[in-house]
Amino acid sequence: MLQLERLLLLAALAISAVSADTQAIKNQVAYSGGLHDPFDPGFLESTRPAEYIIREMRGSLIPEGCKTRFQELKINPRDTEVYSVTYTDGCPKPWIFCRQNTAQLSITTMASLFGRLPLHMRGLVRHPIATRDPSCSAYSYTGIGDIVFRGECTTPSVWIHETGHQMDSMLNPANYHSGTSQWNDALNQDSCVPDNYANVNKIEDFAQVTVTALYRSIRGYIPRSDHPGCFDHQLGQVLQIYQAGYFAGSNECRGQVPPSPMVSKDGKSATARIVAPSPSEGMVVGPCKFE
Repeated sequence: MLQLERLLLLAALAISAVSADTQAIKNQVAYSGGLHDPFDPGFLESTRPAEYIIREMRGSLIPEGCKTRFQELKINPRDTEVYSVTYTDGCPKPWIFCRQNTAQLSITTMASLFGRLPLHMRGLVRHPIATRDPSCSAYSYTGIGDIVFRGECTTPSVWIHETGHQMDSMLNPANYHSGTSQWNDALNQDSCVPDNYANVNKIEDFAQVTVTALYRSIRGYIPRSDHPGCFDHQLGQVLQIYQAGYFAGSNECRGQVPPSPMVSKDGKSATARIVAPSPSEGMVVGPCKFE
């Protein structure tokens, strides 16, 4: 399901503070066909994007984080666009979005999909970034809050999954919740994980459980699965820890990750990686490949 990218950024399936498992976590999954068909229609039906104002930031400046991400992907920052997106549901300061000018995701689509997330989940993300690619995949930079969407990633579950990685780390990759004994205990009590992608490792499992937990928070139930109740302890743990603070519809602005400083689009980024980070760095999760 995952493929090697032609990029120096990547080394493997998931780079994280917790080493990727070499074997499947469980012998069965709840949704054998993945989460897209069971969950995305309900998300689209039950959520509306927060109202937003988009302003293009024309000129030669770009957030340093965006510039670094583009240069890691061998994209010329001169071939990119920068936008401020201000949502009217709580935080007065805008999020700064960046996109390659040929990216399949338009800025309106990006702002709309991001705006469907609860305010405090959005607050964990520094820069939503979009680039062009033949298929949808994504990276979460869990130490700084950047998310890069490659290709036509137009379903809510993809955006929730990637933001779930940020919620897992809380900008501190050394302390992924998915790497705790508490999460391991929940896994040990359950007979399955949500789907085959969750079965890759505990980090991807947490992000997929986040998708199901947010759905449950919004709609009061989750779609019937192949094995009802088989990941209830994982689901219950995410709801218990994160529902009040991150899924609830509060309009109090708190904890919004500030944007990176603006720099010139010209020249090399001081923080761009030349090689893929080692697993011990725990800074990048991806590529998350979505069919």
